[in-house]
Amino acid sequence: MASVATEDFAASSLDGLEKLDVDAEDSKPTQGTTPAEQEQHDSPEVGEGTIELNDSGDEDLEKQVMDYEEARLQTIRQNQELLASLGLDRLPSTKPPSPKKPRIDRPLSKPRSKPFKDVEPTRRSGRIKALQEDVKADPEILDLPDDRDLFRRGGRRRGQADGPELPMGKRIEVPSVRYVDVASSSKGGRSKRKASELSEDEAEVEDDYEKVYEKPTRAADGTNRLSFPGRFKDVFEPNVTPEEMLRGGAFAGGYFKDDYSNVLKKDLPAAEDLAALPSSYTAPSEGFSPETHLTSTAQDPSVNRYKKLAGQGLKEWEKSGWIWEGDPRGWMQWYIRFYEGRRCQDDTRQVMRWLNLAGPRGRFSRMLMKKIAADPGSGGAIEKNTSVEDEEVGTVLRQVCWQWGWECTSGEWAKRIAEGNMA
Repeated sequence: MASVATEDFAASSLDGLEKLDVDAEDSKPTQGTTPAEQEQHDSPEVGEGTIELNDSGDEDLEKQVMDYEEARLQTIRQNQELLASLGLDRLPSTKPPSPKKPRIDRPLSKPRSKPFKDVEPTRRSGRIKALQEDVKADPEILDLPDDRDLFRRGGRRRGQADGPELPMGKRIEVPSVRYVDVASSSKGGRSKRKASELSEDEAEVEDDYEKVYEKPTRAADGTNRLSFPGRFKDVFEPNVTPEEMLRGGAFAGGYFKDDYSNVLKKDLPAAEDLAALPSSYTAPSEGFSPETHLTSTAQDPSVNRYKKLAGQGLKEWEKSGWIWEGDPRGWMQWYIRFYEGRRCQDDTRQVMRWLNLAGPRGRFSRMLMKKIAADPGSGGAIEKNTSVEDEEVGTVLRQVCWQWGWECTSGEWAKRIAEGNMA
């Protein structure tokens, strides 16, 4: 039944198309006719399904148009209902598919005519940044690592001086702290035993923070090494005392200047810290005054022992995380108090810092000794190197080591070489 209705609908549609073609053919102008005859030919005859126009006025014409439009819409609805009943209301699109674009094989990119440029890192050491103007005059500054390099192992630093091979440095281990707790007779709790109550072996591995230890002794073998009593004996061996360091010229004369501690969140008055020092540290003498060597606000390299600026300031040390609240001014303040007999929980960390910087395998001391060994004036000699006493060789490195309590003297050089203390 559906197929019969489909055929009837198709036939009626075909008849309609043929009628449209005939009407279109009849509407074509005839050759050899006048415009008046052609107008008469195009005028529709009454009774042929056309709208008859009469003289009854515009209202009759409007009514006829509306009736025709209503009849047309009715026919469209009937055709749509018929298509829906036959399931032909959603016919597939007859639009031909768009042709696929052919794949274009692009040629490989040409190699770069110019090589990539080396881009310098944007993060720099604060010390090097502060001394950029002196780099051309003293390229040795570029060899200086910052504090973050102190705990790195192995590897060769770019720009490090070449020279004769030196013996490997002696490894020094820092003994761990062992705390001895005893029962308290008064409160029944636990408390730390006094150093006087410990056996000799126990006293070697434990520090009594309430006790003032004796000052170190000094070696008489030409090295001037300091030997501290307690567990750091034969481990922490600087050869410059804090007093010698400050009076000789360190930190451009401004270590104890008025400053502000971001760790303690308070001011650090110079007068207060100077008053806490032994009087021998601040006594004026020829070529020394507290105003120029301890509390100066100007970075004056002429004050330093080797007349070179070296090292960072308190703000950079704080940013690097090297400041402990017990010694808010840093390493030098700790060294003074340690030398004078104080012991605290920051001792191990500071001793480790010294070992990694100026100890037998310290990065700064190793670089200095390599630079001395590579100096042309030394003739490549190791044991009897004549450049050790030449303070013009490695002046920046010498100043750095001086500010960490170590001086490369002839006696110290011979001792470290003999002990196999370089690589």
